[in-house]
Amino acid sequence: MANHLLSIEGLPKFYSIIYHHFVEMSIIAFADLGLADLLAEGTSSSGHTAEEIADKNNWNSDLIHRILRSCSDVGIVEQIGDDRHFVLTKSGKLLTSDHPSKTRNFLRFSLGSWARGVGSAVSQIVRSGPERNNSDIYHLTDGVNLYDWLARPEHKEELDIFSGAMTALSLQGLDVVVAGVDFSHFRFIVDCGGCGGTFLAHILKNNPNVEQGIVFDMPHTIKQATNHEFEIRKIESSRYKFVAGDLLDPTTIPPKADAYIIKDVLESFDDEKTISVFLSVRQACEDKANVAVFIVEAVILPDDGTRINWCANGLDVFLSAGFNGKVRTVDEYKRLLNASGLEFVKVHPINAPASIIEACVNPTRQT
Repeated sequence: MANHLLSIEGLPKFYSIIYHHFVEMSIIAFADLGLADLLAEGTSSSGHTAEEIADKNNWNSDLIHRILRSCSDVGIVEQIGDDRHFVLTKSGKLLTSDHPSKTRNFLRFSLGSWARGVGSAVSQIVRSGPERNNSDIYHLTDGVNLYDWLARPEHKEELDIFSGAMTALSLQGLDVVVAGVDFSHFRFIVDCGGCGGTFLAHILKNNPNVEQGIVFDMPHTIKQATNHEFEIRKIESSRYKFVAGDLLDPTTIPPKADAYIIKDVLESFDDEKTISVFLSVRQACEDKANVAVFIVEAVILPDDGTRINWCANGLDVFLSAGFNGKVRTVDEYKRLLNASGLEFVKVHPINAPASIIEACVNPTRQT
């Protein structure tokens, strides 16, 4: 069964796409300008006008009003009283800077200048032929890849936005994904690329038998990490810690865990780099038997008439252009695991939109 992002057909389909893009421009401006924070100021139920916001910041009041009016059409703000006053809706409150969902960061990264540049480069990447030229993208980040660019001290704000976006991504389908695997029989879990620890914290909360969890990520990410995700879930500090390192350097990966989780990482890597990650994790396991590896990523699943792959398919194009990565099928993961000496166990087809590929390092056979 074919699945479509938009159910309408013909020319109206493309009108809809274009006008949704225009509304998207208002939403990203709303997020960039921090309008949710400004509307949340004070306790008045009468809301704020564009003029009030503009006067405090020496901004263009006319355009602010038009942005707010457009955002009211999608339920981010509501016009009240004389239609010049605006208040945040329940959805709009998600875009305040201190909201735990980090929705504002997610929007600013996913719809911001870097992502827009990636979108504009897709056609040129295709025209450049089979040999990928990273200059198509690297000019957006001063000639280096995004991660190296974010690691520079002068880009702390951009790193904060990116880290917040990764937290928001971890929250997507969190309950479904964590419930998709029985983590209770593991005692020691390492969350590779765990950023702020949202996913691991949720596992520890729901699996009190897990004695130790480690959030493992790049040094610049760990440096700015806090205990917030664990504290709000009342996780004892003795059950978790943060460790800095590099997935491509097995000497830095915490050794001999019962399970390694790799979430929202491999889709940003090409096949060669993905194999290198698997080999690093395998080396970190040393001679320990039956170590579980859970790959939590968007997966293009077989179309059996019940699953919708449009999220994964769209993400795949973005990741290909922006990172030279890809959203893989189950068979593609099987091939890469086999090339790395890991054994494919099964797929948990959560489709949230992430699914879980389960593999094993040093499996033992029952005779």
